[in-house]
Amino acid sequence: MLEVCVVIPTFHEEKNITKLIPILFNTYKNLKIVVVDDSLNNLTIEAVNKLQSTYSNLFSIKRYKKMGRYSAIIEGMKFFVNKNVKFNYFVEMDADFSHPPEQISNFIKLANEHQTDILIASREVKGGKIIGWPLFRYILHHSAALLCKVFITNKIYDFFSAYRVYSKNVVTLIISNKNRKFNGFWGFGETLVDVIFNEGVIKEVPFTFKNRLHGKSSISIITIIITIFEIIAVGFIKLQKKTRLKN
Repeated sequence: MLEVCVVIPTFHEEKNITKLIPILFNTYKNLKIVVVDDSLNNLTIEAVNKLQSTYSNLFSIKRYKKMGRYSAIIEGMKFFVNKNVKFNYFVEMDADFSHPPEQISNFIKLANEHQTDILIASREVKGGKIIGWPLFRYILHHSAALLCKVFITNKIYDFFSAYRVYSKNVVTLIISNKNRKFNGFWGFGETLVDVIFNEGVIKEVPFTFKNRLHGKSSISIITIIITIFEIIAVGFIKLQKKTRLKN
């Protein structure tokens, strides 16, 4: 069985994390999970610590302020790499059940079959969909997606999915990038751009995204607006890279 590491960034997810962790370990036996918590209290990390007595391959990192969604992913990657943990694939997912945990086995299988560098659980390809978003989230999401097609590439449909499977090579690429410019929400897109420029294999598979049932999303309108400007910035960085490659 393939060895898989999982990082779950959390922000006040104490109600969800106690349900999610057992499901993940029951769904796929060969997992190692690290929860990177940016909550302003200790409730989520305390819930994780209680579960550690049952699951020896469950770890936690506590951060006492919001340091950026994607920085949590990078910190989780570095955690396993620095511990010299052997793994074939690395998964990132949310704790709020908008990313169905029962699909993790299938996504890992597909990543291995297609030898992908990044497998994206996509809401935008045929068969994928979003359920439960308010209208403004749809509008902002699709506006940002349109900008991605204009400024980045029209070959990827869902730049913003946070349910992904990474190859070991991509994990190495991500943590070795000393010039990373975006550690927040647009870190998703910056990684895709890096993989595209390294001629990596990116595949999208459909899944149904259901808006969270418990808790409040940490993604605000301000975050999305900032992300839109970051997309444009990455577009100019991409053009500069193309120019340097030609020269």
